[in-house]
Amino acid sequence: MTASPSFPVLRMGPIAREDLARYAAASGDRNPLHLDAAAARASGFPDVIVHGMLALAALARVVTDAMPGGRLRSLDARFVEVTPVDSHLVCAVTEVAVASGLVTVSLEARRDDGAVTVRGEAIVDLGAAFR
Repeated sequence: MTASPSFPVLRMGPIAREDLARYAAASGDRNPLHLDAAAARASGFPDVIVHGMLALAALARVVTDAMPGGRLRSLDARFVEVTPVDSHLVCAVTEVAVASGLVTVSLEARRDDGAVTVRGEAIVDLGAAFR
């Protein structure tokens, strides 16, 4: 049986407007849905929403913190629900399968109300120590 690493749970939040502004500046994603409450309301949201890619980056961090050194081989995700500003997110990984030195894990980001916002899968190279 092949051993596998454990993955931490990442808790973030509350994700404030300032966090969204910093992410927008760093990423270049200045979509008004993330920065302008009036624009978000005009699109049917009660306030600005968190960048989906910010939540995805948190999920990737869970994987890369556990397996540093460029071992992440693929990351695939879909955005299921929006994350309102001031939300908390819990990002977690669950091992799905280990084969030939690779582990496939499911990823999930949940809001503080329990709703899943991002769901995906990653493949990580376990390295020589796990072969």
